[in-house]
Amino acid sequence: MFAILAVIVPNLGDRTPPGLSPRIPHEDIRRIEQAKGIEDFVNPFVYSRFEGTEKGEGIIIATTSVLPDAKGWGGPFNLAMAFGRDGTIWRVQALHHQETSSYVPDLGKFLSSVEGLTIKELLDKGFIDAMTGATVTSKAMSDAILQTSRTVGQELLSLDLPGTPETKPWWTGLTDIRFLYVFATLVGLLIVHRRVGRVGRLVFMAGATLGAVLLDVQLSSLWLQSLVRADFPAWSVTPAFWLLTWGVLVITLFQGPVYCAHACPFGACQEFIGLLGRKIGLAKPVPPSALVRARSLKYMLLVMVIIGTWLSASAIAFDPLTAWMANAPTKAGLMLVIVTAVGALFWYRPWCRFLCPVGAFFNLFNRIVSLLNLAPARAYKNCDLGITRPEDIDCLQCNRCARGGAWIDADEGEVAEHDGFDDAGAQATFDSSPIEGIEKTDINNDGLQETSLEPSAKSGSIKSGSLKGESMKSGFSKRRSTKRTLAFWALIAIFILTVLHSFYTSSGSVITSLGTSPGVRNIDTAEVQRQIESGTLSGHKALYWVPILPG
Repeated sequence: MFAILAVIVPNLGDRTPPGLSPRIPHEDIRRIEQAKGIEDFVNPFVYSRFEGTEKGEGIIIATTSVLPDAKGWGGPFNLAMAFGRDGTIWRVQALHHQETSSYVPDLGKFLSSVEGLTIKELLDKGFIDAMTGATVTSKAMSDAILQTSRTVGQELLSLDLPGTPETKPWWTGLTDIRFLYVFATLVGLLIVHRRVGRVGRLVFMAGATLGAVLLDVQLSSLWLQSLVRADFPAWSVTPAFWLLTWGVLVITLFQGPVYCAHACPFGACQEFIGLLGRKIGLAKPVPPSALVRARSLKYMLLVMVIIGTWLSASAIAFDPLTAWMANAPTKAGLMLVIVTAVGALFWYRPWCRFLCPVGAFFNLFNRIVSLLNLAPARAYKNCDLGITRPEDIDCLQCNRCARGGAWIDADEGEVAEHDGFDDAGAQATFDSSPIEGIEKTDINNDGLQETSLEPSAKSGSIKSGSLKGESMKSGFSKRRSTKRTLAFWALIAIFILTVLHSFYTSSGSVITSLGTSPGVRNIDTAEVQRQIESGTLSGHKALYWVPILPG
C-alpha cells in the first residue's frame, strides 16, 4: 500500500509551487521594493530591473534562476534578492519553502542579517550565521545567497570580487561531526541489536539520545515526506542526512525497525520515562482488548502523512518527533509531546506503538525480515507488546523478550504467579496438588464394581473460602481492567483529535507568498508602528494583499 501511494501521490498532477519559478511576479516585486517601473530579462539568466524607489534603480532575482535545485531539509526553496547598482544587498525574502514553522521561526531574521552589506563584504565574510536548530536549511540557504550574490556581482554589475572559492572534494564531509555521530550510531545499532543485553542497550540509547539532541539529528514525518518526494538536500550541505537515510533503510530491510527500538531519541525518552513509571508503580500493560485496534492507527496516520506530502508543511506540525527538538514547537506538537510523556509513565512507548508514522513505515519491513529469517531469536511468551509470531509486523525488534526488560504481567497472558483473596480479605494460596481422599468401592446396578474418590475431611484442599476469594479477585480484576481500558482510550483520543486538528487547520494553506512560514505568524505591532513613524514603512493599506483561503 505504501509503495502504491508513494508512486501515485506525487503524480496526481503538476503541483510544482509557483513560488519556485525563477520569474518573480511584478506584484511581488512591488511588495518587496515598492517599485514602479519593472523590466524583465532572460539573459544571461532570468532577472528583473526596477526603478522608482527612494534608493534608485535596482536588480531583483530569484535564487532558483541561479540554483534551480537548491533544497533545505524540508525540500526546495526559493529566495528573492534585491541589489542596488553599487552591489548593496537591499532585501532578501523567502518566496517559497517547505520547512515546518517550528524549525525555522527565525527565518526572517536570518535572511535580513545580510541586508545592508555589499556583495564584496558578504563574500569576504564567506558565511551567514546559521539559524539555531535548522543547520541543514540555513546552510543550504546561505550557500544559495552567497552564490547568487557572486553571480549577480560578476555577470550583471561587473564588480571586482574575490576569486571563486575552491570546491571542496566530496569526502571532506566525512569528517563532519554529524556524519561521524551517525556512522557511530549505525555501527553501534547493529552491535546492540545482535549482541548486547538489557543494560548495555539502555546505555547505548542514552548516548544516542544525547548526541541526537545536541546535534539535532533525528528522523521524523518531515523526513518521511522528503523520502516520498525524493527531495534530498545536497550531499555538500548535509552528508549526515544521506548516511542516516540510506543506512537506516538498509539496516531496516534486513533487521526490521531496529532504529526505532534502540536509536530513536524520542522513543528512548519514552522508554526511560516508562522505567520511572514502573519504578513508582504506575506502569501497566495495554488492555488486550484494545491492543490490536490501537496498533492499526499508526498505519492510518502513515497514509495521512503521505497524502499530506503535497499539502502545507503545517499538516505535519503535530509530529512530536519534530516538535520536541524544535525552537518554537507548534501547540499541537507540544501537546502531543506532553501527552506522550504522561502516557509513557503508564504504557510502554505509546507514541511508537500506536501512532508514529515513521515507525509504521519501518514496521512494513518486518515481513521481509521474517522471510529472510535474519533477526535474533525471539521468546514470544515473554513479549509484553502482544507479538506472538515472526510474521507480526508490529514487532519493535527491541529484543526485550529474549534479553530481559519486558514488562511481564499476568493480564497479558504471560506466565505469572496468581494470588487470590479469602473471604476475610486476607491473601490465600490455591493448592494445585492432587486432592487427598478416601478410595470407595461400590457395586452399580449392572453388578459391576465402581471405584470413586471422596475428599478427605482433613485434607483441606477444597475450601469454600477459596471459591469466594477467586470470585472477589475476578470482580476486582474486571473493574481494574475497565478503568485501565478507559484511560488508555482517553489517551488515544487526545492523540487522534490533536492530529486531526493539525490536518484540518492546514487544509488549503499551501503558502508560497513572500516571507511566509506555514502556520500562524506572530506580528510585533509595536515594531510595525515604530517603522511607520520613522518612514521605513508606509501607513497606507497594502495594495496587493490577497487573503489565502482554503480550497
